[in-house]
Order: sequence, then C-alpha cells, then structure tokens
Amino acid sequence: MMQQKALCDASLICRDQTEVPVHLLVVAGRAKKLHTQLKKIGGKHPKLSVDFPAETVELCVSFMYKNHADLPQDTAKLLLILDFAEQYNIPSLHSVVTPTLDEEVQSLESLTALKLYQQLHNDKKRADLVRRCRQLVDTRFLVLVRLPEARDVLLSLECAMLLELVKSDTLCVPETELFELLLDWAMRHSGSHSPSELRELFGHVR
Repeated sequence: MMQQKALCDASLICRDQTEVPVHLLVVAGRAKKLHTQLKKIGGKHPKLSVDFPAETVELCVSFMYKNHADLPQDTAKLLLILDFAEQYNIPSLHSVVTPTLDEEVQSLESLTALKLYQQLHNDKKRADLVRRCRQLVDTRFLVLVRLPEARDVLLSLECAMLLELVKSDTLCVPETELFELLLDWAMRHSGSHSPSELRELFGHVR
C-alpha cells in the first residue's frame, strides 16, 4: 500500500518542504494524533507541516506501514525519531526506538555524553536519558576534566548541572583538580551566582 502513492489522500510537509504522501486510513490506525490533525485541516488532500527533517518523517511513515524500520546508529537521529513518536502518539514506534537509543547511549564517547547531558538536562521528557548520560559522565569525569574540549563544556554548564555532577558520591577525581575546575568555573561566571550557591558548589570538594 505504501507504494501506491497515487492513491494517497494526505501529505506531511517536512522542515525542508519535502512532501511525504500518506494514506489517512493507515495513519488512523497507527498515529491517532497525527490523523486528528490532518482531519482538522480538511479538504480532499490535507497537508500538515511537521517540524522534522525529511529523513525522520520518511522513516516514521515507513514504520507505520511496515511495522519495522532500519534505525540509524546515531543518537541525534534516534532522538528525532523518538520526538516524532511522542509528538504524534505512535507507541509502537516509541517502544522500538527506546531500547535502541539506550544501547547507543551506553556506547557514547565521554565528550558526546557530556554534550548530550548539557543539551537535554532541562527536558523533562528525557529524564531517563539525562540520568544515563549523567552516569556515564560520572564514571568518566576525570577524563573529561583533563580533556581541553570537554573541560570547556564543563566550564559552560549551568550551576545546577555542575552541582548535580560534583555532588555524586561515586565521583572519582583528585580534590585539587576538582577545586581548580570549580575555581575556573566561578571565575568564568563571576557575578552570576550568589555566595550561597558558590558555597554549596565548593562544599563538595572533598
């Protein structure tokens, strides 16, 4: 049915204006929220703009037809697919992507895990993923402190994020190196935080 594009009665317009044709009947059975939005538009061939790359939309639509997909081994792309599944309520796709994403996170390099932790920290929908990234950062903290590019990311963290990392009971880093990191961070963010926040942060230097 997916190949019968001439019979498609709706389309999804991607971020780059690529048009992905779909059958309303298939969408109704696999993504009810997406179907509802298309029906609201009305007309003989409703077109819904979706703020996702064409690659993401095409994979998600393919899954709706085939009930399987060749998922990319790329954390950023998997997150986009997961976002699409959550935004348009496709639980079957969500259940397939989640374990694959978990495996991908476990294999992340230290710096990538740190950047992902920073990027997603305030996203409540990604709390489990943030927690896993934080655990990876925790176990590799000494490497990150000593790696110039990673150290720069650490120094750019919000106070709450850095505090979350340094207060870990399993953090393994020499006290002098942790103190130097926090001192550099405080100098970079001079005047941005209250004395009480700084006391709490430095209070975790063991």
